[in-house]
Amino acid sequence: MAAVVIGNGHHQEADLLCPMIDARRMEVYTALFDKKAEFVTETSAQIIDNKSFESFLGSKKVLFFGDGMQKCRELLNSSENALFLDEITNSAVGMVHFSENSYKIGQFESTAYFEPFYLKDFFVARQPEPPKFRP
Repeated sequence: MAAVVIGNGHHQEADLLCPMIDARRMEVYTALFDKKAEFVTETSAQIIDNKSFESFLGSKKVLFFGDGMQKCRELLNSSENALFLDEITNSAVGMVHFSENSYKIGQFESTAYFEPFYLKDFFVARQPEPPKFRP
């Protein structure tokens, strides 16, 4: 999503870009990027409160966008450095440039050995075993 914002020129006033994907409740999946779409912070799952991004908002203008942004608007709106962009929605369109570049240099993922990157540990709940039949 950060690449889409940069490509559309929406980032001019901001020092940092903060795409957000809604992860239910008050949690979002997010990262911070500079104006060149380089990582400032790694992608992570964060629970949003009024202290979120405090260390960045004190000195930099941060542009929040994506479907998780609405959770932050009420909590972070008091900071004059918090900017919000409603026009950007979550879409794979922003990945086209990166995909094309990977294709051109022959960088492909092996579908046989590819492992997804989960931001949070994945837990499977085990169902209790049914009672055994006793004659």
